[in-house]
Amino acid sequence: MSLALVVGFIFAAAYVAKRMPFGLGARGNGPLKVLAALSLGPKERLLLVQARGEELLIAVSPAGVFNVGAQAQPGLAAARTPPPEPTFVVQDAP
Repeated sequence: MSLALVVGFIFAAAYVAKRMPFGLGARGNGPLKVLAALSLGPKERLLLVQARGEELLIAVSPAGVFNVGAQAQPGLAAARTPPPEPTFVVQDAP
């Protein structure tokens, strides 16, 4: 009976610890913010992370964590102007 109570207390404490914002698992307004996440498979995902005013696109997989791209100013991609249209020169046939 007492063994069941101890095991139940351990599971209850683990459940509460996962959901309380304290310690290393805290998700506050720290230097890193996950702006978006895209699951690519069961163990692979892309994360858009903001760190110190810079946006990073990070790939996470069982092989490791890789920086796919960086952008110095958040929102800069939306403000970019499209590249100029190519110009074609038509030459008269002789």
